[in-house]
Amino acid sequence: MLAARGGANSSIALGRSRRLFARLEERQYEGVVAAYLAERSLWRGEFAEATAFADRVWELAAVQRHERDFVRAALRQGQAALGLGDVTRADERLHHALPRARAVNLAEVELPA
Repeated sequence: MLAARGGANSSIALGRSRRLFARLEERQYEGVVAAYLAERSLWRGEFAEATAFADRVWELAAVQRHERDFVRAALRQGQAALGLGDVTRADERLHHALPRARAVNLAEVELPA
């Protein structure tokens, strides 16, 4: 909520959450927080940082293999690539996210993809 409102403290709060989940070896939750950090970076136009977070989300999605995690990671990767002007990668990642989102009925991800 802090990030959506543009609060500077959102980075601190999300960073603390990510470190806590990493220390507790809760990879699923660490990935969720990394996805929020990627989204925050996208909103701020920090596309290289968003790419790093989105790539980490993709890595962590492989731990428990929840489809929604892969879909959200691919969406963030595509959005970040688009912001960096890498149309080829954006096209690949967004087209990767779209059918996967449809397959598991993730309309909130399908629409932006």
